[in-house]
Formats: sequence, C-alpha cells, structure tokens
Amino acid sequence: MQCSIDDLLKTAAAAGGDGVAIVDGEVRCTFAELDVQVGHLADELRARGLRRGDRVGILGGKSLAQVVAILAAARAQGVFVVISPKLKAEQADFICQDCRVRALIDTHARPVGVKMIDPGPICGDTSAPVSSCDVSGWNHPQADAWGWHLNNGPTIRRDLACLMYTSGSTGRPKGVMISHGNLLAGVESVVSYLGLRQDDRIVSVLPFAFDYGLNQLLCALSVRCRLILIDSPFPQDIARGIHAHCGTVLAGVPPTWALMLFSKSVKRGVGSKALFPSLRIVTNSGGRVAPAMLREMQRAFPAARIFLMYGLTEAFRSTYLDPDQLDVRPESIGKAIPGAEVFLVNDRGQPAQVGEIGEIVHRGDTVALGYWNHPDETARVYRLHPFAGEGAGLAEYVVYSGDYAVQDEEGFLYYHGRRDHQMKVQGMRVGPEEIEMVIAEAEGVCECVVVSSGSDDSGDRIVAMVLARERVDAETILKHCHRRLPRYMVPREVRLCESFPRLDNGKTDRMTLRDQARREMAVRE
Repeated sequence: MQCSIDDLLKTAAAAGGDGVAIVDGEVRCTFAELDVQVGHLADELRARGLRRGDRVGILGGKSLAQVVAILAAARAQGVFVVISPKLKAEQADFICQDCRVRALIDTHARPVGVKMIDPGPICGDTSAPVSSCDVSGWNHPQADAWGWHLNNGPTIRRDLACLMYTSGSTGRPKGVMISHGNLLAGVESVVSYLGLRQDDRIVSVLPFAFDYGLNQLLCALSVRCRLILIDSPFPQDIARGIHAHCGTVLAGVPPTWALMLFSKSVKRGVGSKALFPSLRIVTNSGGRVAPAMLREMQRAFPAARIFLMYGLTEAFRSTYLDPDQLDVRPESIGKAIPGAEVFLVNDRGQPAQVGEIGEIVHRGDTVALGYWNHPDETARVYRLHPFAGEGAGLAEYVVYSGDYAVQDEEGFLYYHGRRDHQMKVQGMRVGPEEIEMVIAEAEGVCECVVVSSGSDDSGDRIVAMVLARERVDAETILKHCHRRLPRYMVPREVRLCESFPRLDNGKTDRMTLRDQARREMAVRE
C-alpha cells in the first residue's frame, strides 16, 4: 500500500526506471535518475538537521529542481511549502513566518541552495507577526496527527505532506494542511476518471503551488508517464511545448484558454489546421468556461475529451462533467469525482431538494486537515457531517465550501456562485455568476466578471467587466441582458477591459476588479 507521495516515485523507479519522467527544456530525467536526485537532497536535508514535520519552503519557478525539492522534502518526512515566484517578497516572507519554515530550498540557485532556519524571525522582516503554531486547544479530529513529529516511525497516509496557501485576495493567506492520504486519494480519483495512461505526455503549465498543478506531477508518477514542464505565461511557448512533445494531456484555468485560443502568434504557427490535434484530454478548473469559449476549445482540440471540473483547495476536487454530457448540459459542473460525495445543504440546514439552491458540502478522503494555526476558521469550514445518522461510528468532518449550487432530477449540479460574492438588489439576492453566464453567451465575449461598485437606496450597483475577442459595443451587451434577465439583475454599467488582473494560480482576481470598480465610482461621485 502506498502511504506517502514518495512511494509513487519509488514504485515508478522500480517498475520502469529507464523511462523519461520529467522534461525540462532540453533536460530529460528518467524515473531512476529522479529517484537518485531526490535521495541525495533528502539525505542533505536530514544531515542538516531537518526533523520529521519540519516545514520546507521551496522557492523558484517550475523546474526539474523544484520537482526534486518537493519529493525530497516528502522523503525526508518534512512538510513542503511551495512559494509561488509571483508573490511579492512581503507575501513570501509572511508565509515563511506563518508556518515557521525550518529549511529553505532555492531551486533557482546552481547548485540548488539549501538554507536551514533557526526558530524565530525569518527572512529578515521582523515586523510581520510570527505564528506560535500552538494547536494544543484545537478540537479537530486530525489534531492528534501533530504527535507524529515526536517519533521516527514510518510515514502514514494521514501524516501532513504539505501546506498550500490560499491566494489571500481578501486578506492574509491561510495554509491549507494537506496529508499524504489527501494527495494520494486525489491521484487515485483523477487517474480513474480521466483514464490516464503510461503512454501519455502531460503538459504541465499550472504551478506546483496550486493543487491542480501538483496533482499533475503526482498523477504522472502514478501512471509512470512523461511530464513536460512549461514555465512560461506566453501562449506561443505553451503551444510550442505541446507540438514539440506531442502532448496528450493539458490542464488549464479559463484565462489559459483565452490566451491560447485567441493568440495571433499561436494561430499563425498552425495556419488553418486544428490548433492542437495531439491532445486527447483537456481539463478545466478554477472557474466556469463561457459557452463561446467552450465551442472554441472543441474546435481547437478536435481529438480531445474535455473535462469541466469544480473544486476547492480545502477538498482538492469535488465534481467533474463527463465529456459525453458537454453538448447536453455544458453549464453543469457535473457529479462527484470517484471516492467522494457532494451534497447540498439549504439555509435551514436541511438537504436541498431538486432545484433548490444549497451550499456545496464535500466529504471523502480528499478533505484536507484544516487551516494551519487557524482553529476558528477551521471550525467554520470543517464541520461534523450534518446527516451522518446513528451508528456512524467516529465523528466525520466535511467541508462547507461557501459555494452554492442546485441539483437537477438526474443528479447533475449547477453552480450558483459564492456566499461572499452575493449581492442584494431591490431586496433580492443576486449571484454574479448568473449574470456572467448570460453575458458570456453574447457574441464576441471571452470572459466576464460581475461585481458591485457600491450600493445606494435600491441595493448593490451591478457592474459587468468584459473581456472581448473583438471590440464589442457595451450597449449591445446591455440590450442582450435586458432580453435575458429580470430588470433588477441587469448591470448598471458594462465596462470593456483589455485585460483582467490574475492571482498567482492564474485565476481572475475578482476582488481587485471589485475594488477598482468602487474606486472609479467614488471618483465620479
């Protein structure tokens, strides 16, 4: 039985060590070579004093060295924390202090740099608050997992593997505590429903600081297929990597598709041919794909099965839509992934009925251990299973996502937005995603974000920020909204934008757009 993500590499190296595991530019690394490099770095970490459970900060961009650092930290029984290179120094410093990293690995250095950190202020910024990491009073079922750092026993699936920090768009980021079992369960599920194979060539565009990107690495180790690293935001580089290596699997977020499919440089490179004929699997998460974008994806990836997925870092992945359902119900987020259950709870704390809006609740082996040193926030999100019933045995904790959906009679889920994005207009609750779905159907619209620019006597002032493939008239979009939406849901204003701000995981930074709209409104007033 595999108990650690390190077991994935050991098994792959033993079963097919001469196969290519990682492609990083001109560098090819086999599974056996990767296993040796990981072993050397793990030995160095131990020799320098790394103890079981110590946090290991990993700096630098996506590279073979970063892969080695992640797996070496796991082999040395440390807890890896991948720090996105897109973060500012202050943000990176906060993460290091918050979880009290014991070792820093700089994967940009040649050779890779390893620095051990003494307890206390880290990275030079003594003004930032330092967490005490005291979980003694935390009444969570996984709290006893923290006893394992005191002994030298083997790694088991419930042991902490990594901290994955949320984007922090609404304040200081929080570290989601993810166990080896969580990561392995995610691999088992994704490999199952995607049907990944040993002959696949996975194109890795998403960062390893993002659970979606990390899962690609672990899935590649699990099925012993090739992982092609692309550490570039430019669509022509992604396209070049797919074509050069005949990539078969590609994962992205909505901005990925907007960049790739409407890039003139990419289209010039392939002429009138299908953009990426070698791809057999394309997956999307991190946001809804507009219908017009989905049609473009189907044209660009003619041989690919396109999987639309929904998830959250606190539980990794929740649902996926089978590609056979794309033309039937493209607006659905599908059903629960294998090994998980997803159900809806209404405002009364009862199971939501068919067609009734309810909060998405996730249960299963991918449910993470909570937030690092945030017992109150953990208790808010990770709660006892509300419908476990008698005879359920030990208490089970589930994740309340803060996202809302409805379920149809066949069990398919339809996303209705986040709790913290909800607006009120004329006394009616409005989910911005409902408006975004309608605007996304307008000709030429690539992406849309609906925010509130403030409020007045009638409620929130709805503003639609629109990215368009071609210059689209704002008045035309408003007319489209009047035809499709009740009056109270029609935006007060449509703003055409050339680009959207992005978070470090590639998602659209909705909070920055909202703040921008409010600043502009304040100036006008």
